[in-house]
Amino acid sequence: MEIVTRLLQNISLIGTLVAWMVFVVGFCAGILLCWPFRRRADKIFGRDIRYLQAELKNVDAEVEKLWSTTFPADSRVAPGLIKVHGADRKTSSITDAGKVLSKLADNLRSIALHVEPRSKQKMHAPPTQQESHSYEPHSIPITRPSARRKSLKENYVDEVESRPSAAYDEPDDDMVQLYNRAVSDTVERERFRERFCPIRIGTVNAVERRQNPTIKAEIRETTDGDFYALPLGNNEFAVFPRLGLTIEAVSFGAGAIGEVYNTKGHDPKQFYSRYRLNQPAIFELEGEHWVLREPGELEFSFGD
Repeated sequence: MEIVTRLLQNISLIGTLVAWMVFVVGFCAGILLCWPFRRRADKIFGRDIRYLQAELKNVDAEVEKLWSTTFPADSRVAPGLIKVHGADRKTSSITDAGKVLSKLADNLRSIALHVEPRSKQKMHAPPTQQESHSYEPHSIPITRPSARRKSLKENYVDEVESRPSAAYDEPDDDMVQLYNRAVSDTVERERFRERFCPIRIGTVNAVERRQNPTIKAEIRETTDGDFYALPLGNNEFAVFPRLGLTIEAVSFGAGAIGEVYNTKGHDPKQFYSRYRLNQPAIFELEGEHWVLREPGELEFSFGD
């Protein structure tokens, strides 16, 4: 009987040892079998991260081009680069990508403030004579005293008596009053563009002027200019800041807003999307160059 008892005890111990050995062998075999699949998954993840990195670099390059036309290069929020991590740092890689996209979004939001919305019908349509620089003047009689205009705004009269009344609801308004309403009213903004078809002009050497403010502003006709020019006759033009423009330190200095207009209440540390024009500037077209003859007057006490 004692022998049988010992035999059963030995069998139970051997069974337990065998069971543990089977478990250990099975666990190790499972790890070995799963290892190739895990390495393949890590390889695919790393490839996807590299693809994401390459695409973000492409987006960053395009944002850099947009930024360079609006702000100094050294003022940009750099998005940084994504580092490719192993599978044990997947969460970190995704977080890095999110940070890069967030910085790019900040850059695009800043640039969007300087992009003018497209007109529903025509955007800044120039007169058909634009190619030869022969602009049709608006029928706006202007009284010119011997010294330059005392107040150009007082001399504007109604231009659209011959137009249908539906074209504009308030024909008594002159262009300065309409412009000041259009600064903060998108409906009036469309009316101003459709009524006067302004020509876009701007400082084409603004980038160089950021580096060297002593360089003289070179103003020419350009599709992304910060000014609207309206023909007055005798090769003269009334010039306004373009509608939708946010005036900040770069546009005020390098963009020549501060040279084209005498300003009141301007703070170089502030951004202004609202302002009041008291008097447009007067330019004369000489070949392809626009020459300032009389500075206008811009007031920022009505700003943001």
